[in-house]
Amino acid sequence: MPSKKGEQVDPPKKTGTEEGVQTRSRVTVTAPANARVWVDNVECPVRTFETPALNASQQYAYTFRMEMVRDGQNVVQTQRAIITPGQPVNIEFKDTSTATVSR
Repeated sequence: MPSKKGEQVDPPKKTGTEEGVQTRSRVTVTAPANARVWVDNVECPVRTFETPALNASQQYAYTFRMEMVRDGQNVVQTQRAIITPGQPVNIEFKDTSTATVSR
């Protein structure tokens, strides 16, 4: 599971949410079955998880990385997601044909 280390970004516009309220977001990662996934450089063995409690008046940035072997070569994709506490997040790593191949 990722730590609360996610990079803090500018807060969303106020929507009547009380400052200091802590809430979580459900994160779902879709990736090929043989792929390994990292969240903020921590390997994540599950594809669906709840974030730690986050300040509802802030937004957070998490970096997701997927690695797999395709045709004998390492394929790596990264995505940066802005997480608004209380909102679900869906990360999709589908099209490995356009991924960066590392050697």
